[in-house]
Amino acid sequence: MSHAESEVSRGKQISRGVRASEWLAIRRSLALLHRLLGGPASTPELIASVLDIVGPEAYPEGQKARLAAFKRDRNNLRLQLGATFSYDPYERVYVLHDPGPFGYVELSLASLQ
Repeated sequence: MSHAESEVSRGKQISRGVRASEWLAIRRSLALLHRLLGGPASTPELIASVLDIVGPEAYPEGQKARLAAFKRDRNNLRLQLGATFSYDPYERVYVLHDPGPFGYVELSLASLQ
């Protein structure tokens, strides 16, 4: 049995260069982008959209951990995916200004799950 096979048999998933948690973060950020392409959205709307698209395992259960992950996802959306967006404190929504290069890639919802 190879090292990778033994890791998988012990419940660890091995991927080439990207850990499962990193891939989940990428999927969440792409789901945020997908929702923001549809128009402004509040924090609860964005989190609900990610949960609908990626699945219930997308975010941790606890509110504090969930909001921390959401903050990291917004940062990834800016830094890794090149999207430009802002928060409107009066309307309490995020507004997409430029989707960046990945905003033009058409992914089905099923591909983000």
